[in-house]
Amino acid sequence: MQRVLLVTLEYPPMVGGVANYYQQLVWHVTNDNITVLDNKSGSLTPWWKSFWVIYKNIKVKQINYVLVGQILPLGTVLIILNLLFNTPFAVFIHGMDITVPQKYWRKRVLLKLILNKAKHIITVSNYTKQEIVKLVSNVNQEKIVIISPAPTVTPESISNNRAILPVDLPGCYILSVGRLVERKGFDLVIQALAKLSIKHNNVHYVIAGSGIETYQVNERVHVYSGLSNEQIALLYQQCAFLVMPARRLANGDFEGFGTVVLEAALFGKPCIGGEGGMSAAIIHNKTGVILQPVTVNTLANQLQNWLDNPVLVQQLGVQAQQRAKLITWEDNVNKLESVWQK
Repeated sequence: MQRVLLVTLEYPPMVGGVANYYQQLVWHVTNDNITVLDNKSGSLTPWWKSFWVIYKNIKVKQINYVLVGQILPLGTVLIILNLLFNTPFAVFIHGMDITVPQKYWRKRVLLKLILNKAKHIITVSNYTKQEIVKLVSNVNQEKIVIISPAPTVTPESISNNRAILPVDLPGCYILSVGRLVERKGFDLVIQALAKLSIKHNNVHYVIAGSGIETYQVNERVHVYSGLSNEQIALLYQQCAFLVMPARRLANGDFEGFGTVVLEAALFGKPCIGGEGGMSAAIIHNKTGVILQPVTVNTLANQLQNWLDNPVLVQQLGVQAQQRAKLITWEDNVNKLESVWQK
């Protein structure tokens, strides 16, 4: 039996999509042959300190396959262990973890070395796969495995005792879920809201995201942090539709996938999406819309279109829901287990 070690700097109680992704994969593994080594005690930083911690875990627990959560800096340790002891490993790639470091030639060289030495490369979308291929043109594409996130917040997240939202929200609001960072494009939604016709001056915008202090930008824009899964589920249930106009930044930062798109879809809500790996979460004109390009004007036009056509939004929502039901953590774990069994 394979004994697997997941080494990651991001894992709950740390908040974020990457941390949740790893936890859900671990939770759904069909047996107990995977161990998690995270950075709760600070034992994995700096990287040279983590070398001895990882080496000790491999020896004591008789690990014969390592999953690396962050290509830098943790991939550096596994390169050394692979050279010294032929330790097989797979590295996860989410997006900006390979694009942003390319600004530095040393890191670019190291990224290529790690990706070539890894037995497998696990990534979240075909978009991120193509970023890997652009970086390492001669990489063996057969060792790249796409394991996209599955929904975590679902209709089952709403218990019989309904959660209480921070405030009584208006009857018509559009929703975004995620950290308040530039690549998400939430600022574009706020600007686009002001361009809507007088007919829709009662439409509000709600942002639910971690690490955001509760405040009101203006009377039609509401931002909340620290919401429970149950509260976010209620927001999905009650919103008109989801808006996630992600964009690729000049520094290489981009959205690798878009898990919240699938979560909203389970509630029958389609999404207006943007650039990057969101094309893997949205089927254009079937489960939502992908904006190309993402600008205030294109977004305002699309918002106006959907608000004027609720029947179309409902139809897209039904199709989005049907697709989202087919994407599960159980299927993802089957792909993951096949990685270390090869």
